[in-house]
Amino acid sequence: MSHEHGLCSTIAGSISDIAITRSVLRPRRKTPMAVDALEGLAGCVACPLREHGRPVLGKGNVNARVMVVGEAPGRTENDLGTPFVGRAGQALDELLRLAGVDATDVYVTNTVKCWPPLDAKGKQKAPTVKQIRTCTVLWLAKEIEQVRPKVILALGAVPVSHLLAGE
Repeated sequence: MSHEHGLCSTIAGSISDIAITRSVLRPRRKTPMAVDALEGLAGCVACPLREHGRPVLGKGNVNARVMVVGEAPGRTENDLGTPFVGRAGQALDELLRLAGVDATDVYVTNTVKCWPPLDAKGKQKAPTVKQIRTCTVLWLAKEIEQVRPKVILALGAVPVSHLLAGE
């Protein structure tokens, strides 16, 4: 068993152990629809992140009771214009599968919508507080308001600290 698979199994088991009932995980309706709140995102130039990548819209069932929020799009997400399609997306799909959750029953998005630039070592920089606040006010808050999830699964330090701070 690979280390990564073992970690996914452990996390998936933990998710199952906290007794999130199937009624919470099941979407209110199965029909995926566009998130009206994201109209205009393609033309957004509210922060400098837009210079480095195109805005990546959230995806999934807007009637989902579970919303997954990541930090920012990666290179693959930027290239394809879809969140969670790179390595992190593959890990998320496996985690959801192990937890018995259909990936089409969740809505996934990111805290910031554009790919942050790379640092001198070639690693993706974390978004700044100002960039996070700008995207939250203009986009993330509207997505949360429209989807109205019962559970928000924040993946990573940026969305966890940002959402827990009540931003």
